[in-house]
Amino acid sequence: MPYRLRDLREDADLFQKDMAEKMFMHPNQYRRYESGESDIPLALAIRFASFFHVSLDYFAGLVPSPSSPADPPSALPETVSEVVVLSGGQQTRKKLDDRQMKLLLAYLQLL
Repeated sequence: MPYRLRDLREDADLFQKDMAEKMFMHPNQYRRYESGESDIPLALAIRFASFFHVSLDYFAGLVPSPSSPADPPSALPETVSEVVVLSGGQQTRKKLDDRQMKLLLAYLQLL
């Protein structure tokens, strides 16, 4: 994610301090997100993707194209057994227990 964040910011002709102001954060914290020193929380990743008008999948580096899928799914799945965790530019899969699955699905329904 850090590389996409920098590319998107530069494509928008913005400086790091400009992005920090737009995201209501300290410039040093923004720099840590962009450099990969700090992981970007999901809620903030959603804000970044929305700001740059790209899909969250593109922002996270999961798809090569910045456009959103043509036909997004009409409904959320009933279960989610694992998620991909992005940390320091690395992707790992994490199994979810029933409680975590329910919390994630409840959160996604709020979006």
